[in-house]
Amino acid sequence: MVLSEITFAVQAGELFFVIGGSGCGKSTLLRHLVGLMKPARGTVRYSGEDFTAAGVMARRNLLKTFGVLYQSGALWSSMTLRENVALPLEQYTTLNRRERGEIVALKLAQARQLLVLADGGGSNGYRNHLWKFALQKRLVNPSGLAVTVAHFPTGASKWNPADHRLFSAISCNWAGEPLSSYDKMLGLLRGTTTEQGLVVHATLTHKTYATEIKISDEQMAALNLEGHELLPKWNYTIKPL
Repeated sequence: MVLSEITFAVQAGELFFVIGGSGCGKSTLLRHLVGLMKPARGTVRYSGEDFTAAGVMARRNLLKTFGVLYQSGALWSSMTLRENVALPLEQYTTLNRRERGEIVALKLAQARQLLVLADGGGSNGYRNHLWKFALQKRLVNPSGLAVTVAHFPTGASKWNPADHRLFSAISCNWAGEPLSSYDKMLGLLRGTTTEQGLVVHATLTHKTYATEIKISDEQMAALNLEGHELLPKWNYTIKPL
């Protein structure tokens, strides 16, 4: 991808959008802006300082002045939630492992909201009453967390991080293998990995789950559920009662 004759400035507090079709260079431009790629010509400046030509320490100081939010969950997929929270502490402080662990535990304990990405259909679909009822009773009320649910549109569930990063790798690992026993299935699941460092934990449960549970209109009306302004059937928040 070649980017040519691109000049723009973004002021503090300004919302600036880069919009274009697939393959037009949006991601390439962003890689240049955050230093993942070095432009063949031209400069990238932050507050007047030349980020492109900056030395190691100057570059590190400039990196501290802005952040990057990644799509698909906004976390590094090869790291746990705790490891993601601890990453800036490892990069930008001199705290030891124990001190970083204490801060991470404190930050996670202060969480008051949870975002859940769910498929559009199936057992956790947007039409499923039991899904919403169980979230209220089994997760929201006991934890005290407000849970926001965002359902993927029909046909777009492949972008669910679990599907995109986990299930596709599992499918490749056991392709052509007859799943003849629980032990073999568990072995193939646990043996699934990727170049990015995916680790799969799998256990076998013998619990019997009830089926065809009906949730009444009265039970649904009692939920503390608020639909969002944009597509409220797909996007909503359930708060503790």
